[in-house]
Amino acid sequence: DALGVPRIAFKSELLQSAQFIKTDDRNVRSGGSFACLAKTKIKNDNWAVRLLLKEQVNLEVRYQEICSKLIGKCDFLVDVKYFSEEIQVEGGDQRFPLILMQWVEGEQLKDYVFDLCDREDIEGIFALRAAISDLSISMREFGIAHGDLSPENVQVLGPSSEPKLVLLDYDSMWMPW
Repeated sequence: DALGVPRIAFKSELLQSAQFIKTDDRNVRSGGSFACLAKTKIKNDNWAVRLLLKEQVNLEVRYQEICSKLIGKCDFLVDVKYFSEEIQVEGGDQRFPLILMQWVEGEQLKDYVFDLCDREDIEGIFALRAAISDLSISMREFGIAHGDLSPENVQVLGPSSEPKLVLLDYDSMWMPW
């Protein structure tokens, strides 16, 4: 309900100007164990707003490290911002954190693989295997592990001959520093 009145619900001017994009008459698109997701448009760009459902230890520090050391350097990660005290719900005084992540117009890995199989696209399967291998090598070079590489957290972009993989949801990312 708070997403329906962003000027009241949010603390930052950036999110107060958000225009949430509804699906099935709801602002929230999906939910998991730790967060639910809404899509919004801010200054003509699409963003995912991750509304946290459970407190997670050191999450703000994790996102500060990701932003300062990885974003812009890893082509498989998208722009992300952590807001520590941003959303106010149900008329309470307390504000809760949220994560703003660049919206990715891709296809979830699971659906992408099913589509390749349905089309019997052997070359596409080999190209995807190479993309996964390249992603693994890049992550090793940066010394990181995603921590939750479920098919929902991997988006596939581009043609099947040259798929590009993008990772989402960095809540469980492991970094040596």
